[in-house]
Amino acid sequence: MGLVPLDKVAVPTLVVHNRQDGCRKSSPSDAESGLARLAAAPAKQLVFVSGGVPKGNPCGGLSAHGYYGIENQVVPVVIDWIKSRTPPAH
Repeated sequence: MGLVPLDKVAVPTLVVHNRQDGCRKSSPSDAESGLARLAAAPAKQLVFVSGGVPKGNPCGGLSAHGYYGIENQVVPVVIDWIKSRTPPAH
């Protein structure tokens, strides 16, 4: 599977990144540069969160990478962002 062509994404996009993410393939600077590449997105936002409970593979779901232990911090951010979007006119 290849990389997502971020310059082709043409929908509102929220990027959430954990500052404590220990995955070598997912740094905070990668989140920032990825957001910059979302040139076609009509709305884009980057939200950083912190914390989590490390419980295994740093690139897996049971770690800061998967927001494990801080779901109550992350889920409301995503819900609020989705609710704040204006549905497209038909």
